[in-house]
Amino acid sequence: MRKSTTGLSRIDLLGLFAVLSVAIYLVPEGAHFFEMFNKLKLTPGDYMLVQRSYDDWAFFGVVIALALGCTFGHAVAMWRNPWSRRLSLASFASLVGTQAVFWSFIYPMNSLTDNWTQMPHQFGAVRRQWEYAHAGSAGMTLLALILILFAVIVGPRRVQSASFVRSIEAAGRTGDVPSLRLAISAVLGTSAFLALAILGWGGLQPFFSHAPLAALTVVTAVLTVAAMFTAGNFSSGVREDRSNRWVLAAFALLGILIGWLPAFTDRLGWGTIDGDVTRWLGVAIYTIGGAVRLWPVFVLGNRFSGLVALQPGHRLVTTGLYRHIRHPSYLGMLICVLGWALTFRSIAGVALAAAMIVPVIARMNAEEALLAEAFGEEYRTYRAGTARLLPGLY
Repeated sequence: MRKSTTGLSRIDLLGLFAVLSVAIYLVPEGAHFFEMFNKLKLTPGDYMLVQRSYDDWAFFGVVIALALGCTFGHAVAMWRNPWSRRLSLASFASLVGTQAVFWSFIYPMNSLTDNWTQMPHQFGAVRRQWEYAHAGSAGMTLLALILILFAVIVGPRRVQSASFVRSIEAAGRTGDVPSLRLAISAVLGTSAFLALAILGWGGLQPFFSHAPLAALTVVTAVLTVAAMFTAGNFSSGVREDRSNRWVLAAFALLGILIGWLPAFTDRLGWGTIDGDVTRWLGVAIYTIGGAVRLWPVFVLGNRFSGLVALQPGHRLVTTGLYRHIRHPSYLGMLICVLGWALTFRSIAGVALAAAMIVPVIARMNAEEALLAEAFGEEYRTYRAGTARLLPGLY
């Protein structure tokens, strides 16, 4: 298995990210716990004033999303190691518990007090529920940190699920993207995309005050962690259609708009659809699209490139999803974008998802021309018997 320039494998990096993200999340939870004893003695007026100091702490919503993704990803990566797998899953479950506490006991008090800007009736009961719930959440976060630490310690570096082993070995053969660089790029890219949405919604506090948007962030973090274990790359391989590179610029521009505009229109109520039903439907569609998008990347291994290119030892894959459609990853991407737009109830976002079809078609045309030239009748026969994106339709 290939090591990065720092001597860390992808499993090592995932374990490191898992421990760090849970540790960072413990910071605000621990602060709430240790402040609780003095805060319970404050007068109602002083307490309301102190509560305003937490206005920008919604930032930690990003951290919990990363912690959930990394702990779950570590459990899957260490599936063949029972102890490490169980400890990682227990850590993940403990973090899920903190979210159950937040949405069941803490968030209702935030809403009741309009984020502690309005004095509630039955002030004492509201304060106790908020403080004790945070204390319980701090205990579960500490437990999650202990569990993931032991999971990383007892998990041998080379015990991994078979599919991940194949993907990592394939990445090692290409020599294109060191593990550390891939991990950093994935985290920074995802963070920038989420930052656009948070900016569009007006800040961390309003963004994470909606459960569907918090769920969307968690799903995005999980998909990002999963992407770190693919062997996808940006290699031009042995042959590339460079005339198609304009599509990358189109994807980037549309990606920026998709990240920001749906959230912005949602915040202002411009061209929105229904309410939370649409939001949760969008999260479900987004999750399905993400899975469909990533699955072919695992299947293709180092043959999956962000460029229209043939890789060394390239061969056709005609099984699994490829047995029915020729471009499942692009289908997943379009589903993902649609789900993202619906999570923000945005008609403008749906229009951007439709606009994404134009560069996708250009990309498919270029890929199919290159494959037909490389594999001749074999590919033309396969193409004649399959759909591009939707069986029976297109």
